[in-house]
Amino acid sequence: MTGLAHGGNTAAALRWSVYPVAQLRTPGFGWTATVPRPTGASAEAERRLVRAEAAVADAQAAFVARVFPAVRDRFPELDRAARNAAVRCGRRVRRALLIADGHAALLGDLGHAGWVSVWSAAVVDRDAAADGLAHALAEESAHVLDQVRERVREPRVARALSQSTPGFAARLHRDGGVLHQPDRLRGKDFADLATAHRFLRRIGTRCETVSFFGPSLFVRFDDAEAEPLRAGAPAAERVDVDAAAWLVRDLAERARRGLPADRLPVSRDPLWRTDGDRLVRDLDGRTVPLNPAQVGLWRLLDGWRTTGELAQASGSPVAEVRRELAGIRSALRMGVTVPATERHGLAWLVDALARLAPAGAAVTAPARLREHLDRVARTDWPERAEVLDRAGRELRGEGLATSRGEGAQYADRAFWHEECASPYSERTVAGRPTVDGIGRVLAATVPLLYLIAVLERADARLAVRRALGGQAVNLAVAAGRPVPAATPRADALRAALAVLATERARAGRVSLSSSEVDQLCAPYWATLTADERYPAHALPGVDLLATGTPGEGATWVVGEVHDDSTSILGGSSSRVHSDAATLYDAFCRTLSANLPVASLASVVSRRRSMHITPEPPGLSIELTGVSAKPPAQVVPISAVAVAPDGAAVTVDGTRYHLYPGDLRSPLHRAVSLPCLTGLDLPTPPGDGFVATPRVLVDGVVVHRAAWSGRVDADPGTPLAWWRRVQRLRREHRLPDRVFVRHEREPKPVFVDLDDPVAVRDLARFGAGRIRVSECLPDVDQLWWRPHGAAQAAELRLACLISPDRDLP
Repeated sequence: MTGLAHGGNTAAALRWSVYPVAQLRTPGFGWTATVPRPTGASAEAERRLVRAEAAVADAQAAFVARVFPAVRDRFPELDRAARNAAVRCGRRVRRALLIADGHAALLGDLGHAGWVSVWSAAVVDRDAAADGLAHALAEESAHVLDQVRERVREPRVARALSQSTPGFAARLHRDGGVLHQPDRLRGKDFADLATAHRFLRRIGTRCETVSFFGPSLFVRFDDAEAEPLRAGAPAAERVDVDAAAWLVRDLAERARRGLPADRLPVSRDPLWRTDGDRLVRDLDGRTVPLNPAQVGLWRLLDGWRTTGELAQASGSPVAEVRRELAGIRSALRMGVTVPATERHGLAWLVDALARLAPAGAAVTAPARLREHLDRVARTDWPERAEVLDRAGRELRGEGLATSRGEGAQYADRAFWHEECASPYSERTVAGRPTVDGIGRVLAATVPLLYLIAVLERADARLAVRRALGGQAVNLAVAAGRPVPAATPRADALRAALAVLATERARAGRVSLSSSEVDQLCAPYWATLTADERYPAHALPGVDLLATGTPGEGATWVVGEVHDDSTSILGGSSSRVHSDAATLYDAFCRTLSANLPVASLASVVSRRRSMHITPEPPGLSIELTGVSAKPPAQVVPISAVAVAPDGAAVTVDGTRYHLYPGDLRSPLHRAVSLPCLTGLDLPTPPGDGFVATPRVLVDGVVVHRAAWSGRVDADPGTPLAWWRRVQRLRREHRLPDRVFVRHEREPKPVFVDLDDPVAVRDLARFGAGRIRVSECLPDVDQLWWRPHGAAQAAELRLACLISPDRDLP
């Protein structure tokens, strides 16, 4: 592969390289300018209360160990009232309450005046500290919420919020709402501000894969450049606005009903195949009988055809063709269908409808929407809100929805989404220090992660063979059958690494050398046969962060590792590259020169969100989506079977392997190239909180420190919840800033544990298992400062791993 940061590993018989164009992904918002910052007053008040409670506990212990036994020894000489008073005194001490003056005098008379003085002072100090904490929480919460009100009014934040959750944004910014009344906090006001606070934490700290606010920045590697990263003069912002994928489908369906009778596009549904004089859908066994005319039409549908083209080819009138097609409607796709990997879905639809429309046809709703969205791309906030409102009214007037509710992909809830290019995109060069650092990262991570992926694939193949009984089964049918996700060999390797990490942990971290990792991996490599290692190529996307400027003594941190890297160069963010088609075509040519693409295939599913996984070189298998490739390079999934050995798919007897990223299941792992993902060390079962240390290999962080366990439901008050979280923080020595992911949440959320609003927001998850991971790099370690304000930043690399042909 033509690229930089070449490397290899003799023990693993691998080599790898990095494509010379990557993305530098950022949130697009400065961390400190976006994320509300607590004053620390609540945390300090908590520490004071903890010290005061410790003093009370010490005094309680002294009472139990020394004072009360001495008083009890004096019981024979005390009257009944005094004895009862002493017992009542003990009860109040157990409850950590002040004792009455009379009881205090009794203890003093018995020689314990010193303890009484200590006890009284400790309880008074504890009560004052508790009041101080309650006050600090209220004051600091108000301070944080004031920052929320201020920051969500910033135009770029308001613009991002309006696309993420349009209904919520409208409610938040309405006249007379909570943003405009600083003293108002009633009903849902706090919940609205807490949601806005969570949004600010997300856009200020995370580098999202699909993001309408994080600018796309394409960077080029040049090992002749001496600087770690050199940014040229900024260019004007490039913005592309498109309709949501679900709205494009709705518009296409609406347009289908208005097409002329002879211009309706038709194709076969890829789930159906012929079996003699009938159609069969293997997925559920459904059949549809065919008459001779329908058999002829089905044969003509070797791609997309209009009803007029079918009429001409069959020699039948258009009305007769449509009548025959109606009889097999369930096995057909009808209407204009945008290819699943099309970057500009609305524009494609408008152009397709224009080609099908008769001369002089009226302007269609898609064309009008395209005009509106083109204006949106040229308009700043808040003026663009008026354009969007006008477009929304027109859509609703057509009976079309303009938003999707909770549960939809966050970048596809509004009827529009945008990509914007950083002013430094295609003007930034990463030089030799960065290239050398990336080489060290890959040398430290690739052998281990690759081995885990191959072990998981080998285990998956065995599971697939067992589940399918060693028989060839249609791919769609096989995908619907349960296959146990058992990965015993990969799990054993992870467990061995976790044991080594536990043994070597020092101050919450583990430092290993690559030779130690090779030694650990050697027995697992030995379990793999040549067939289990084939095919050996992999295309991971690796996200890298750095604690400080890359190449200047910074520590590299492996963020996420994705099993597929094609979306880095051909995904939605490439819409704002100056030449997106050439960018991805060049990448595909590199893949074709280095991979056995003639035996590789990808599955095309319906696009569900803003995210795009582009079609790589090789065969395309249509499932629920439409391929953009020529018909000769496309097959329906009804023609694809899983091979009896569970290690490949077959089309007309030819074996293929899938690219990663198509079907996330044991079946997909079994029949694809190795699917690399990030290192996830196992934690012991149970509800207790367990720590896994930070793991470094040759100085590269391959696993952030993390803590996992079960949390109970919210105890009912913000103060009680705050105290519970702070206790967890102390007991496990959590960092001040962390990411928290609840088992019912797909994404982790940033939490500053000094921030009472962020801590209170955690209670909304309810009881369940959570994972807490260190924030690394932390806010004071950020290095990307495009406008002076430090932002989180990660390099997204497209990597190719190949077998080392120089080794046996």
